Amino acid sequence: MKLKNKNLGAYLAFICKVNSLQISNEVRNKILNHIDKLDTIILVVLNTYILILSFLSKIIFFKPLRDVKDSQIALLRKLLFVFYFFIKKIDQIIFVIANLHIYGDEELKEIPLSSYKNNDLNHFKFIVIGSGPAGSVTASELAKIYGNKVLIIEKGDYYEIPKSKHPGEEFSKKWYRGGINSTYFKEMIAYSSGSCFGGGSEINSGLYHRPDAEFLKEWQGEYSTIELDQKSIDEFSLKVENLINIEEDIDERFSNIFVEGAKIGKEKYSNLNKFYDSNTKTKNSMSETLLKDFLKNDGNVALNTDVKKIWYEDSQWKIKSRQGDKLKYFSCDYLFLCCGSIFTNKLLLKSAISKEKKKIISSFTFHPMIKMIGTYKEDLQDLNDDVNSYQNMNFWPNFIIGNASSSIQFLTSSFQESIHIKKFIEVHWKKMKVFHATFSVGFGKIISLPFIKEPVLFYFIKNSDKKIIQNASLKLFNFIKNTGANFIIPITEKNSEIIETNKEDNQCLLETTKKFQISSVHVLGGVTMGENENCVSNSFGKINNYKNLYVNDSSLINTKLLKNPQGTIMMIAYRNISNFLQSL
Repeated sequence: MKLKNKNLGAYLAFICKVNSLQISNEVRNKILNHIDKLDTIILVVLNTYILILSFLSKIIFFKPLRDVKDSQIALLRKLLFVFYFFIKKIDQIIFVIANLHIYGDEELKEIPLSSYKNNDLNHFKFIVIGSGPAGSVTASELAKIYGNKVLIIEKGDYYEIPKSKHPGEEFSKKWYRGGINSTYFKEMIAYSSGSCFGGGSEINSGLYHRPDAEFLKEWQGEYSTIELDQKSIDEFSLKVENLINIEEDIDERFSNIFVEGAKIGKEKYSNLNKFYDSNTKTKNSMSETLLKDFLKNDGNVALNTDVKKIWYEDSQWKIKSRQGDKLKYFSCDYLFLCCGSIFTNKLLLKSAISKEKKKIISSFTFHPMIKMIGTYKEDLQDLNDDVNSYQNMNFWPNFIIGNASSSIQFLTSSFQESIHIKKFIEVHWKKMKVFHATFSVGFGKIISLPFIKEPVLFYFIKNSDKKIIQNASLKLFNFIKNTGANFIIPITEKNSEIIETNKEDNQCLLETTKKFQISSVHVLGGVTMGENENCVSNSFGKINNYKNLYVNDSSLINTKLLKNPQGTIMMIAYRNISNFLQSL
């Protein structure tokens, strides 16, 4: 659905002017292009809203919306007060997207790559759907032996790595649905996912945790998974660790106060490895590493190809997909689903695979996080700095404290209506840092709705888990206070306040914690892997009762994993594809 019209452009200009944002015509067009990428439900609501405003404008002012004054648009909005909740959400989305492009105005170039080398070839021995961390591992290992008999199908396109942290075009070109996603009930949780060549590795911070023995033991116990102990997986973790390093500290000012805060509270902390090349000082995303190896080994790639359905027929797996406006069909002998949790789940559900396990496949988990902003006396950041690699591990396995993106566009994004906080941020943003407390709580469900192509998500957090979040907010507050912050701003759904740390009784914070904005950057689960009766796949990702169908991605992780999951996802992928190759 295209909304790039003059009426929407007029409303965008109005929102920018109300929020004192200045945009050029070039940035305006980038914002409108970004809006086109949003969730279908959001676009329907937005389109309906603009149509209603346009209709009222012609009835009341005898002019189209694009020709009325800002004061008249403000009046039209007041007339629709009964829809205040939806108007507020629409305004916030437009405000967030505008900020992303105004302060992150770096252009991302598309990297040319042929769809695949033989346009008449539709059958391959191996097809891997998805090119994120797990798909890259799977495809690169296959291509080492089988070369051009391997095809990657990727929904997104191939773009360069940005030089700055999360510019606007990264969201519009590399993030799923422009990076603006939310569950709809019972908890409204904003979540994100990659949709490009290289998947989530292209957009995440690349922090690495090796899977610990306790996590592996719990997984084995829950699903009777074989060969998943620490000794069995060490060789695969070492393969992943070929891509990691300690990043040269480009954020020493903040690192020092983070460490000092942990020491004052006598709390454990870690400086994490990252997927990072210490020689070139660049990010080791999949497009820069394993996918380059895949292409060198003559592997094939079909970009901008959205898989709609899979089925088994005539001893082959058939794949129905859409490339732009055209349907495209592929077939293969062996099919690997590496789309990532939610998307692999959705494809299995839509294709009626393992129907008897539908309830399990419809499930997933997030790593919900809450955030607070610390404000300091000295400057701690420049525009579009990367996140810091230090984490406070003292409260693990209940929660982890770390740093989130803190440039001005991310600081203001939650405060479109809080004018006093917005002004405070505009003055002090270089002295600010965002902290997160991240949890492994709750569960989600994937719902299919008529006429909605993409998965619709619901998420639920138990009251007992909400108490954990509530108690953790105080520990987060105290940790930020120990780092030397003189002001702290909890990022809440409404009524956020600037709390002066040397005056405010922490008890007042407890009253606001039920209203925290919750987000997540990690999505896991849905395809249980092991040998017990509840498992969708066997211990190595082969879907039970289906020939030559494998899942090898984050949907296999259904055991509580609080730490950054990319390393674990890749380790499991190496383990599973190694077992597959040995079995051929």
